[in-house]
This record gives sequence, structure tokens and C-alpha cells, in this order.
Amino acid sequence: MEDIRIYTFEGTLLHIENEIVTSNWTLKYNDIGTFEAHFPLMSDIVPFCMENPYIIAVQGNKQAIITGRQANTEFIIYGRTLNWILQKRTIDEFKTSELIEHGDISKKDVETVARWIVTQGFTAYDDSFYLGDIVGFTNEIDFWRNTRHPVFDAVRDCLANDSAGHEVYYDFSRKRWVFQVLKGAEITTVFSEPNRNAYETEYSEDFLDYASSGWYEEQQEPEQNPDGTQGETPDPIWKEITSDPTKTGIYRWECILSPTTESEAASELNTKQMNRKTQAKLKGLKFGADYRLGDTVRVQKQIGKWKSTETKRITGVNIWYENNNIGEQPIFEEDSI
Repeated sequence: MEDIRIYTFEGTLLHIENEIVTSNWTLKYNDIGTFEAHFPLMSDIVPFCMENPYIIAVQGNKQAIITGRQANTEFIIYGRTLNWILQKRTIDEFKTSELIEHGDISKKDVETVARWIVTQGFTAYDDSFYLGDIVGFTNEIDFWRNTRHPVFDAVRDCLANDSAGHEVYYDFSRKRWVFQVLKGAEITTVFSEPNRNAYETEYSEDFLDYASSGWYEEQQEPEQNPDGTQGETPDPIWKEITSDPTKTGIYRWECILSPTTESEAASELNTKQMNRKTQAKLKGLKFGADYRLGDTVRVQKQIGKWKSTETKRITGVNIWYENNNIGEQPIFEEDSI
């Protein structure tokens, strides 16, 4: 098992611990991952964790901010991957069309917009926060937020428009936090039990929460009186948006959406999909070497006499070290049907 190192937010090494009971990581492509590690109560790591509220835990190339501590029969630390810090800043309302008009950005691809959002929330104010390398997206989008949002929410929703991901990591050699947009590669390897590189394959699907159309109440601006004072605010107007216009007749299913703006309502509607989920543990393949977050791979699943091979994006990975058992399991993007 790899040791666990803990650092300050300024990159100063506090302690190296190799007496670990278990540790578990869930890394995400365009979301916040989790971390949990258990230690003996008398472990040397305990004083460092208890005396330093702001610390980064590192195991191999995996990094997490410690967000919780617990002591019972063991000492336990809980964490979130470093992009969790993006939840701790907010960004005001904006529209990409206006950013182009004012010269704030030169193009409207998801990477450019996401980097601008992070600049507004972090790099413009923190000299320890930097933007990473440009990976290159070309499809332009119209994206906006009508109210103030956490930086993380705006970044995640923006990047999802072009199947992009992101991460934040700490560069210890340069003592800086780095925001990096991710773009997966295409891998031709077929993951399947017959190919002996996958086992414990599971498949499930449901459409309990599916909707192809949704209604939201759009808030109206207050009226202006002739004397320039603010008048009454008109009642909200119900408006409809559609995620799949091909669904008509009996197949057109509606829902009520909680947001009051079109952009946010569309984001909520996109979560109401018919989902197909495939899970498989891998053998002979290693995360970071044979596949990475955001990669698209071919996955073969078989149920009795039915067999299908599909291309799926890896949106996360679970990695565990426990009871002399080290393993990993990719998380595949759920397909809508």
C-alpha cells in the first residue's frame, strides 16, 4: 500500500504515514471525488491532523482536502478531491455573448469559458492559484447564469456541454494550486469477461424519473412607474423547455422544474434521463497507465443469450486498499435511452 502524506495548503510536508488500516478513493471526471482513510488510534498521523485544520492528503498521485475527522476504535479522516475548493467561491451572473462583446473572452468553447469562470473566482485574487495547460475544445456554446452561483457549479455545467471534465491539483514543485480541464482519449481495448480483463460485471437500467420536457416558472422584472420608481412585479410565467424533441405523443413525458431561469432549468432537465448503468471490476489494467478519467472505451456486456458492445466514457474510478486487497473499478457514464 502506498503511504499517505499530509501537507499544508502552502505545500509544506507535515507527516508521512505508512501504518494504514484502509483507504478508499473515488475520483470523478467532472465532479467532486471522495477519500476516506482509517488508522490505528495511536498512529503518529493523529496529532498532525488534529492540530492543522487545513491539510491536503496525498496517496500516490491522488490528492484530497481533509474535510472531516472521526475517532472511535480507529482514527478516520474524510476528504474531497481538490476541485471541492471551487465550491468555496462564487461568480456573478454572466452571458457568453456579452463576454465576447466586451472582449473578456475571444471564443465560446467550454474550455475557454470554464477557465474564465475560474479566473473570476480564484486566479484574479489568489497568487497561488493558476490555470493549467490548454487541451483544446472547438465547439462553441451559448452559456449563461442569471444569478450568482458557486464556481464549481458553473464550471461543471459549462464543461458538460461538450463532454469535458476538470480537476484541481497541487503542484508541490511550484507551490501552487492548478485548475486543469480534462479531455479523454479513445481506447480500442474491449472490457469484457471473455477477454479476461473484467469480472463481476453488472448491468441495470431504469426510467422512473425520466422526462423529455419540463416546465419552469420564469421570474419577471419589476415594472417601472412613470416617475422612475419601481412598480409591481408581474406574476411568474410558466415556460416549457425540451431535451428531446423526438419524443412525441405517448412518449412525451413532462415534469415540473424547480429553477426559475432557462439555463438552470435545462441543467435540471438533463438529469432526468432513462439510465443504463454498467459496472465491472478490472484485472490486468491499471488506472493512470491503461486508462484515465474521460477516456472512451468499449464495454461488452452479456445477459444470457443477449450480448452488446458499446462505447462508454469513464467518468470516475473507485480505488481501494484494504485487508491486503488492492483493487479498482471504473465508473462508466450512464447512457440515456
